[in-house]
Amino acid sequence: MRAKALLRLGRCDEKLGQQARQVYEQIVRDYADQPVAVQARTRLVALKQQDNPAVPTTMTARKIEWHSVGSMAASDTDGQRAVYRDADGSLYSGDLAGHTKRLVWKLGAKDQIGWYPSRDFSLVALILQGKDNPKMATLAVVNADGSGYRELIHDDARGIPFYGVQAAWSWDNRFLVVSSVPEDKDNRIVLVSVADGKQRELAKSESPVDRFAKAVISPDGQFIAYEALSNSANPVQIFVAPIRGGDHQLAYEPTPNGIKLLRQHSSLLD
Repeated sequence: MRAKALLRLGRCDEKLGQQARQVYEQIVRDYADQPVAVQARTRLVALKQQDNPAVPTTMTARKIEWHSVGSMAASDTDGQRAVYRDADGSLYSGDLAGHTKRLVWKLGAKDQIGWYPSRDFSLVALILQGKDNPKMATLAVVNADGSGYRELIHDDARGIPFYGVQAAWSWDNRFLVVSSVPEDKDNRIVLVSVADGKQRELAKSESPVDRFAKAVISPDGQFIAYEALSNSANPVQIFVAPIRGGDHQLAYEPTPNGIKLLRQHSSLLD
């Protein structure tokens, strides 16, 4: 009778949202030779599955509304936080519900800018186009609250003129990988240190019609994947290469008889 009472106590604790595991473990330990022990073991297995749910076999979708906060791309939000451009032209960070709103960078409505939040939304990389020459730009980083602005690459007289196309953060926030088009030079992909702005070239186009659309860094920081665009028969190709140097392996290209992967309908994410 005591074992049955403990089993009922455990079920009551479950319904009340309280800890029932210890009660079931006591039944299994003290009354292992009784039928209620089988039921207690079953409940322990069920509780373990609740604590460690299996990975779903199908994908789930959730609609993310962001029209109420401002202009952004899919990579500018994680579904809760976001970095967006408001109607006044300035760049802000905050939650999608609009309860928090912090100024990241003040801009006019006609000013051109590219922005790329880090994965934890603590930092934002900025590509600021030159006012006198839109083909030149400055790569900078700033904290999500607008503090700590510093320039990493600047098109001054001492350096190579820089025109940033896209940027992506490493998972540890230490580097930016940037697809850039220097003035009068081949397209290239460079790895930029966030600490000091030092650059290292990772890829360079072999043809004047080729260009790099985007590059991303693997979670372990050992590889990059990048899109190469051209006017050839295969307009979009994706390559993977070691960051420390090595062969660039073709990972994807459209099949000759298949549907062409149109640039406006694709985006390399991870």
